[in-house]
Amino acid sequence: MRSIFVVFAGLFLSGCGTAIVVSAPVVPKAIEWKAIQQTIYSTFTSLKLSGSPEISSLHKNEALGTPAESAICLRNSGGGETKYFVFLMSENKIVDSRWAVQMDRCNEQTYSSLPKPYALIPASPGAPPPHLLSQNTVLPLP
Repeated sequence: MRSIFVVFAGLFLSGCGTAIVVSAPVVPKAIEWKAIQQTIYSTFTSLKLSGSPEISSLHKNEALGTPAESAICLRNSGGGETKYFVFLMSENKIVDSRWAVQMDRCNEQTYSSLPKPYALIPASPGAPPPHLLSQNTVLPLP
């Protein structure tokens, strides 16, 4: 009888020690990130939102019924009513986008300004490689 009690007590207590482990979202590689930012910026301009674009950091997607484990929120800063748009991501790619709903928790995120994408300047002899150029790089005329 005593051994049965010990077995049941052991089984009961073993369930108390488990914890749910939540993995952090995978951050896209630098090259993929540029493409993602360009997609987000072009979406902002096509939505014709007022103000400046701001994006949240990549965070866990908590909305039910979506095919993605992480999300990035977009909002307009200044210039009228603040609106939120969400980009759902899976495996470092945008798999869906839509106007944000309350379950996306975009209003709870911290935001930073979205840099304006720039076109790469064709390489000329003696010029630095395109990946070393920044938005403010001035190349000498040939």
